Amino acid sequence: MSSRLTEIFKAGLNNPVNFGLHALSKVAPAKLTQRYLSLCEQSGLKRPAFLLSFDCDTKKDIRVVRDVHNRLADIGVTPVYAVPGQLLEAGAEVYRDIADQGAEFINHGYFEHSHLSADEMIYESSYFYDELTPEKIREDILLGDKAVKDIIGTAPKGFRTPHFGTFQSKTDLAFLHDVLTELGYNFSTSTAPSAGIKWGPASKRFGLTEFPVTGCPSAPFRILDSWSFRYAPGRKLNENDYLEQTAVMKSLLDRGAPYLVNIYADPSQIYDWDDFFTAMGTMARYNVASYGELLELFSNRQRT
Repeated sequence: MSSRLTEIFKAGLNNPVNFGLHALSKVAPAKLTQRYLSLCEQSGLKRPAFLLSFDCDTKKDIRVVRDVHNRLADIGVTPVYAVPGQLLEAGAEVYRDIADQGAEFINHGYFEHSHLSADEMIYESSYFYDELTPEKIREDILLGDKAVKDIIGTAPKGFRTPHFGTFQSKTDLAFLHDVLTELGYNFSTSTAPSAGIKWGPASKRFGLTEFPVTGCPSAPFRILDSWSFRYAPGRKLNENDYLEQTAVMKSLLDRGAPYLVNIYADPSQIYDWDDFFTAMGTMARYNVASYGELLELFSNRQRT
């Protein structure tokens, strides 16, 4: 048995539920999409809903985000913004203008955690929470909270972990939710699509309401983000693949049954992509402008 197969086998023994769901995602993704739809209904979601958020992780985002926001406003979509505190400070005027238009800002930590190469084509990541001490994580969250209050002028009610895909264990999320509870937050959106497949579109399993990002209909464990489809080195996915996934999401929303599309992108990765704006426009009628508004669309039947 190869070392890779051995790893997979051991992972299956350690967590057979995860292993089974991952295996099913490869051979029958439609079954997992149906499972997610069923969990949306069981969660008490009142209607189809679409929420777009932006991770503004580089200085380039500051240059393009105002135009991106205005283009989306013209088609009836209001995004939520997750901006590291240092970049909120660097782009204070721009981000205050966007907040004044009614956009929600959530805490995304304080320290910069993504840097662009000189040609602005390669995104270099840093400051992964799974590599930090609990004290450093807490510091980043608290400083991020203060930055939103100081720059935007309102207290954030939710959080997204930088590079959240690397910070997904039960211990990680329990610690995160403890810190956020101390701050008086209402929600986090720091979990991968696997959490949505296991526990639904909104879960209180770790304390606060957790909103997992929504996976691709054809690959339910895969995050639908702009980096994977446009900038990831050696990527096998492309822009057309992204548009195909959003078209399926739109068709699922159009069925009228409870279904949450919770996706994100980086403004610096989509500002020059006209088809992105067209795709978002097709779902505009279902747009929810904030996670606070989204919370109100759920009954108290979230899973624990």
